[in-house]
Amino acid sequence: MPWAVSHSGVVIGPILICMLVLISLMTMSGLVECARWHSRKIGLHHMDYGDVAYHSVHSSSYEVIRPLATAGRRVVNASIISMQMGACCIYYVVIAQNIRQVAIEYWPGIPEDRVIIAVLWVPLTIATFNRKLSGFHWISAIGNLLFLLSVALIFKYLWTHLHLSTPIHFAKPIDELPVFLTTTASCVEGVCTILPLENSMKSKELFIRVLCVAFALVGVFMIVVGISGYLVFGSSICANLTLNLPLRDGYSEAAKVVLVLVLFCTYPIQFYVPMGILWPMIEEKFRTSNIYCELGFKAAISALLCILAISLPFVDSIIALAGTFLSAPLQFIFPPAIILLTWSQQNRGDARWDAYSVIQGDCDSAQSGSLSRKCRFFRFLHAWSIVIALLLGVVTVILGLTSTISGIKRNYELSSASSSCRGGANFSAYHLA
Repeated sequence: MPWAVSHSGVVIGPILICMLVLISLMTMSGLVECARWHSRKIGLHHMDYGDVAYHSVHSSSYEVIRPLATAGRRVVNASIISMQMGACCIYYVVIAQNIRQVAIEYWPGIPEDRVIIAVLWVPLTIATFNRKLSGFHWISAIGNLLFLLSVALIFKYLWTHLHLSTPIHFAKPIDELPVFLTTTASCVEGVCTILPLENSMKSKELFIRVLCVAFALVGVFMIVVGISGYLVFGSSICANLTLNLPLRDGYSEAAKVVLVLVLFCTYPIQFYVPMGILWPMIEEKFRTSNIYCELGFKAAISALLCILAISLPFVDSIIALAGTFLSAPLQFIFPPAIILLTWSQQNRGDARWDAYSVIQGDCDSAQSGSLSRKCRFFRFLHAWSIVIALLLGVVTVILGLTSTISGIKRNYELSSASSSCRGGANFSAYHLA
């Protein structure tokens, strides 16, 4: 997030983050309501993102788009798979660059980050060979504890080195806004887990409130990290914050090591999501359930991700690509389209559906024409957030495309393997320490 704030300004950035988180909350809560309504209508216990997209199009009041229902499901599932794979590519790059920066003081001739990424294919691929989700529980628990430790170490450095000696911008030129939008969209990457979490809850009526609290905490965390990192490092901030932490500082090096362990623990979990979609499709098409075929398929996909990371070892570029083509549509384009299609079925008279029931209680029990002032306000707010989200998603994709291409070109032309933002020695940080 400091990378995003550096492209928006220390004042404008937090304001825009609050707006984006609020809009994302509105679209995700609407998606949950759509899933609930379609589940009741069809008689299913739960739905995933792709199912909701399929049924929204398949039962739409617009007959011309009904044949596109299967294509809609495939587009949503392909976006989810690609986003998770993009996260795995980032894991390769971040792990390699942090290992390189920690080791470079003790091994000055350490190979560049691309070589380390290639070496990482072996341990990371072996880590994905667990075939049961239950086996990830203890790994996830360890990863969460290590993540908290990593965050504590990073904040310990940031909050003891807050200063304004570097130039700080309250607002940045508007031409840097696409970088902010794509980066921020990528940071809210948990949108694909919202429906599975709602399906697993026993008290589903409380989920919207839980979602509000979760998004509020995410927003606060993004703002605190973004402002703190930007105030400490200014315009020299890297897309991977830990690479700005100085060498020869015990806490900083510990933060990098712990982060590497966190990513090692969570990589198999990230990898499990696309495999959970892709492998059943392969099994059904080729009618095979051989364990060696499954492991070989996992190794091949992991090798593909490794090759992609080697060809594009720039965290900011991968984040921009994911934010432009995956995160923005999944957060700001697909949900509004699903909500509007489902809402059209109410107008067709199929059934009553409160598309804008952000709160429970009087909104659910009110009859048409007798809604409370609070309920009407939330419906109005939700309706406009859907329109704004759709426009925001389109703008992010269009502007992000040009910005991402120019950013990738600039990285290939100017980035050096000796740069601290690619795991090189962070000599400028000695003075800060």
